Amino acid sequence: MVSRAIARVSGTCLAPHSAKVARRLGVSTQAPTEAVFYTTGRARSLKVGNTHVHFEHAPEPLVRNADSAAGLALLALHCLGRQHATTDVPRAREAA
Repeated sequence: MVSRAIARVSGTCLAPHSAKVARRLGVSTQAPTEAVFYTTGRARSLKVGNTHVHFEHAPEPLVRNADSAAGLALLALHCLGRQHATTDVPRAREAA
């Protein structure tokens, strides 16, 4: 994928956007309409063919562990925010 090639060339880490992860885990119904990734590098947007790819800067600890189950859970909680990341989240997942 183009995003991985850009990360490899620039020497940065990538993670999927937290809204995409939260939707995949079933704790949110929101999803980005365009390709959005968190990066340890600078924020930028690129157009590749007819697709827009957005890179949002995020703290390294949030991005670095995105390849593990725990890292994906942290991304989902990041999407929900402090007010909505409660003990009800597992129940919402079970109900989905």
